[in-house]
Amino acid sequence: RGMRMLYAATTSHVLVLPDIPASACSDTPYINRGWCYFEFCIAAEHQLIANSHDIEHLKSDLPARPKDFLRRFDGKSFTCGGDRPMVFEQYIEMLLKPALHNKHCHVLNDLEECAGGLHTDM
Repeated sequence: RGMRMLYAATTSHVLVLPDIPASACSDTPYINRGWCYFEFCIAAEHQLIANSHDIEHLKSDLPARPKDFLRRFDGKSFTCGGDRPMVFEQYIEMLLKPALHNKHCHVLNDLEECAGGLHTDM
């Protein structure tokens, strides 16, 4: 449950390794993998990606707003399908606390819209 903290801690430096080895069980691209996408978004949000110059091609997949995350997240793959709701919940929790503290109304409005769009069968 606390994975988001690892990718958001100011003491962390995240190294993004988007190349999938030929020996991997799945050839799903890095950016289409649910956990990878979640961790990438968090690390980018907190400007903690150590090799950001090497992954410019992935930055177009970063969500500008929470509702963009929801749209893109719907198409991501999980090897363990039950992780989808948990990962989505962690993303919302990560945004909610700072938004409430800083009174970022646009983020709160997006989060409300996302919560309404979350499918329980994810």
